[in-house]
Amino acid sequence: MQDLVQKYEQTVSEEDQLIRSIQTCEEVITLLVDFIYAQNQDCQAEIIREAIEAIHQTESRLRGNLLHTRIEKTLLSAQMKKYIPPVLTS
Repeated sequence: MQDLVQKYEQTVSEEDQLIRSIQTCEEVITLLVDFIYAQNQDCQAEIIREAIEAIHQTESRLRGNLLHTRIEKTLLSAQMKKYIPPVLTS
C-alpha cells in the first residue's frame, strides 16, 4: 500500500509540474502575439510565427503527457481505494 501511495504522490507532483509548464507555454504565446501586435509591421513576423508554432508543439506534447499522467493517477487511486478498510459501525 505504501508503494501505491508514493507512486500516487509522485504522479500528483508530475501533474502539477505539467500544468505549470502548459501555463508557461500559454503565457509565452500570449506575450509573443502581443509583441507582434505592439510592433505592428516593424518586427520579423515570420520568425515569431515559427517560434509560436514551436511553443505550441511543446504545449501539445505536454498536454499529451498530462493526459497520460491523469490516467495513471486515476488508476493508482482506484487501486488504493481497494485497500481502504470499510468504516466500522458501532
